[in-house]
Amino acid sequence: MIKILSFLIFLFFIPGNINALENFDECSVLKNKLLQKHNIYSLDEPISNQSNRDQKFITEYSSFFTATGGLIFERQQDLLYNIDYANQSIYMRTLDGNLILESYHPNIVFENEASPSPNSVISAINGVNVNEIDDDEINEIINNAYSDDGNIFITVKSENNTEEYFQFNVLKEWITGFAIENSVYEISNINSSQSTFDIRLREEIYWKQFGIQEIGREIMEESNVPIEKLKEGMIDGVTPGFFCIFEVNEWKEMNMFLPDISIQNLLETNIINQEIIFSWTYDYYFDESGMPIIIEDSSYYDLQLNIDAIYKLKSDFDYSAFPFDSQIFTIEYGVNKITNYNPLLFSPFDNLITQSLSNTNIYEWDIVDFSTSKPTNIIFGSETLGHNINIVAERQYFYYLIKIYLPILIVLSISLSVLFINPIQLESRLTASVVCFLALIAYTYIIDNDVPKLSYLTIMDYAILISYFFAAVPIIQSIATHSISENSQDRSIKFNNNSKLVIPILYALSIIVMSFMIISASENVIGALKP
Repeated sequence: MIKILSFLIFLFFIPGNINALENFDECSVLKNKLLQKHNIYSLDEPISNQSNRDQKFITEYSSFFTATGGLIFERQQDLLYNIDYANQSIYMRTLDGNLILESYHPNIVFENEASPSPNSVISAINGVNVNEIDDDEINEIINNAYSDDGNIFITVKSENNTEEYFQFNVLKEWITGFAIENSVYEISNINSSQSTFDIRLREEIYWKQFGIQEIGREIMEESNVPIEKLKEGMIDGVTPGFFCIFEVNEWKEMNMFLPDISIQNLLETNIINQEIIFSWTYDYYFDESGMPIIIEDSSYYDLQLNIDAIYKLKSDFDYSAFPFDSQIFTIEYGVNKITNYNPLLFSPFDNLITQSLSNTNIYEWDIVDFSTSKPTNIIFGSETLGHNINIVAERQYFYYLIKIYLPILIVLSISLSVLFINPIQLESRLTASVVCFLALIAYTYIIDNDVPKLSYLTIMDYAILISYFFAAVPIIQSIATHSISENSQDRSIKFNNNSKLVIPILYALSIIVMSFMIISASENVIGALKP
């Protein structure tokens, strides 16, 4: 049964394409039924509690899918925004053309009770060598599994060229989790000194509850809309179902369950709009002739919390490679309190954030990639699994080279120019050197406004300190040269001439060696400088 395409369309585009049932107030009927059946289905409880109270609900079809079956393949960072919307990503390949399994959905249970390690090399999927097919064909193999028996076999190649085989089912029910999808509109007000940033998000949080399928089906049956009428609508792109929008306060007044999760690294919130969308539709597909087929005994539904808001978030920045640093702007999701269940938080798709980030500009930064991670959080002594969305951006360093470091070089060049003054004129050489040295000190205050008071030095800090040192060298050299000239004029001139060449070379070598050492040791240096 071909379900995956209709489900993907349903999950993200349903609200604008669901039919409003003619001459029938489905939303008022829905509200009444939610209140009438509230105690029957325990609609104030999460689905895990509902299933524990009455096991008959466990047979209800309620699943989250990922378009890659829960597998997360490593992607090409530099091609991140050249992705065709129909594809999930452009996958990174090994030299042999194989895939790299970056991670996989934590709810996947492998039948042989073993799981491949992260960054495993996949050589085949369902018996097909991945180095012989492109990304679209890989996605097609996984999508076909949805309409078959749901099983996917992957072949993992180890370092010694031995092969291991793993099997899992993409139709595994992930009923207790909360799916989180984000669209990033803007990232602004990045405060490096406080490690904070503002981000405007559209959050879409999906969850499942037993009883919703039955309630939605009852409403469709009471509407008396003929199946043929629904099929006619499908030809015009209208999904065979309905949707209703509730205000969050209205939902709470009905004592309906609402996921108790939030952004954990939040400092300030400015909510622009929030609403709850209830969506229900018959399962359907189109046959080979393009005619719509409605599967009356199967259906989909979604409970979706949409939030448009501007958040001020706190993130941990590493400035050791400043100004050639990349930083991770993290959105940390987690539960707000410990309950008798630990919901799984995950992002089943990356379409929305990929598309939004491709159109998002950050002043002074370039977005290069994003990823998700599963940190372990401790709440009141209990361990919970969070969900982080990590947006990687590289600092635009040209400003710091031109506006800060270039003036330093100019001042330092003037300081070193005293080497061309006759060693006998000690007072003139010292005056010029001291003035230049004091000029360099002013730049310390400029840098202090861009980075916090750190317990370690950045590349820019080292560059300034080295410049301080070499700005002081002409002072020492002038005194030494003058002392030598009192005993031997020729030796003084020779020493001064050698200094004209040696001091600039030593400065350049010091800057290069320092930069190389820090860049080699830093994990967050910009991609252009990575070996």
